[in-house]
Amino acid sequence: MYEPLFVGFFGASLGHMFCDLRVLKDDLTEKNISLPQAILRFLLKTDLGWISLFSISSDPKKRAIHDKFVNSVVVIMA
Repeated sequence: MYEPLFVGFFGASLGHMFCDLRVLKDDLTEKNISLPQAILRFLLKTDLGWISLFSISSDPKKRAIHDKFVNSVVVIMA
């Protein structure tokens, strides 16, 4: 439960933080996704595995299936 808790409360897991990435709502508000969204995102990512990774190349925003489902986007923080 570490990843959904960190993503829900801080907008990033430790790995995301290390790489200057954040998981945000895809509505231009720059807000973190909610904890329930983070949990659902994690469960989908876990269940779909490699399919999520391969789905990134077919999306214009480079979002994986689990990000599309919960309306989130991973962004680089500069």
